[in-house]
Amino acid sequence: MHRTLICLPTLLLLIAGCGLATRRVDVRLTEGIFPPRPPGAEVELWVGETDRPKIPIAVISSSRTAERSAEAREAQVEELRERARSLGAHAVENLRVETAEVNGFVADPRTPFTAFKQGEFDLHFVRGTAVYYLTDEEIAAREALGISAP
Repeated sequence: MHRTLICLPTLLLLIAGCGLATRRVDVRLTEGIFPPRPPGAEVELWVGETDRPKIPIAVISSSRTAERSAEAREAQVEELRERARSLGAHAVENLRVETAEVNGFVADPRTPFTAFKQGEFDLHFVRGTAVYYLTDEEIAAREALGISAP
């Protein structure tokens, strides 16, 4: 019984620690909720910002991976587009590739069996700001209500 009580918290900590490598954190920038866009709807990608009137919705990130191939990057960009669609965004601005350094256990390639050693590695992910572009009608309605342009 005592051994089970010790093992269970340890197991939970290990599982939680494994999630740190792949977790995705979004930072909401507005309290507004926008309807999700339909699957396959175009989501523009911009390295910088545009001059269009917009409402920033959230800073969004893809999942993290140690792989640096073009296919992995394309999958991360598509994941970002899907996340932006689900938030109702028309575009992702300030698109960038970032790296997170992770210190911990890594696979040891020098052994003929599965083994781990202390080490460090980099995880790469794509991040940007999901934005909702305002239409001319929305801009006029905001001005009529005395709401300043974003």
